[in-house]
Amino acid sequence: MPALLILFALVVLPGARQQATAASLEAEINKSGSALVYGIRFTAESASLEIGAEKLLQEIVVLMKGHSDWRFEVQGHTSGIGTRAMNLAASDQRAKAVVAWLVEHGIEAERLQSKGCGDTRPVVVNATVEARALNERIQLRKLNEE
Repeated sequence: MPALLILFALVVLPGARQQATAASLEAEINKSGSALVYGIRFTAESASLEIGAEKLLQEIVVLMKGHSDWRFEVQGHTSGIGTRAMNLAASDQRAKAVVAWLVEHGIEAERLQSKGCGDTRPVVVNATVEARALNERIQLRKLNEE
């Protein structure tokens, strides 16, 4: 099983380094119903958005304005560093911060839900700094997938 996770990390790493656009997010959501969003960073041990996160958040606004019927669960995810309770609280606060930013920039609140997942859904094993960075992410999960 660990070999499978390492192989997955090699597949995910290149895409994680590319800046997501509304078009790339749309393609991933159409394909799988959700999109991993890397690059929305927070200041250490807080839910305050770092400078630079706005560009990626604006791409989500463009996506959502282009699909006015889409609704999302905005999930916050953390690495396995720290206690489970601390990670759950941090991920919840960060997901709420993303939702608040999107609402402040024109997305209707009823189209968004926030959910903190903590470190319960890693995409790779937290063995390296790079792996932990992949696990610290925001994920958009489309809700109206009927």
